[in-house]
Amino acid sequence: MPEVDDLTHTTAGRSVHDTVSYIKPHRALPRGDHPWCPPAPLANAELAVMELLWDHGAMTARQVQERLYGASDRSQHGTVQRLLQRLEEKDFVRRDKTPPASTFAPCLSRAEYAGAQLETLADRLTGGSIAPLLSNLIDRKRLSRTELRRLRDLLDGKNP
Repeated sequence: MPEVDDLTHTTAGRSVHDTVSYIKPHRALPRGDHPWCPPAPLANAELAVMELLWDHGAMTARQVQERLYGASDRSQHGTVQRLLQRLEEKDFVRRDKTPPASTFAPCLSRAEYAGAQLETLADRLTGGSIAPLLSNLIDRKRLSRTELRRLRDLLDGKNP
């Protein structure tokens, strides 16, 4: 369960709410140890790092830097280190400190992250129903025939 702090919120000397519950950003908890909480959305730079890790597996900070910024741009080393540190603090990546260099690997798959973000979007926009999202994608022909077949199999209870 996320941690909750009580904050008093006032505007122009008037209390808008006596107490506002502030929920600290939650972390994606490992499935085996705790009930899983959906991860918070990633910033664009964090998502770029996660895309690399999902596509290439565990990488060192230097490898991430080279893929994102090119081998010659040394000035981005601190930026990459901070991004990886933030992702580790949010439990999106785990660090293996085995010498000679630490490597970083994703803690959840791209599909798990995407699914959680779609659920959050459905909750916010359509009261939790995924049907309007799917209908929109189908109506706008954003799904290929293969994807439509897979959806049909899922709806028919087949395991694709």
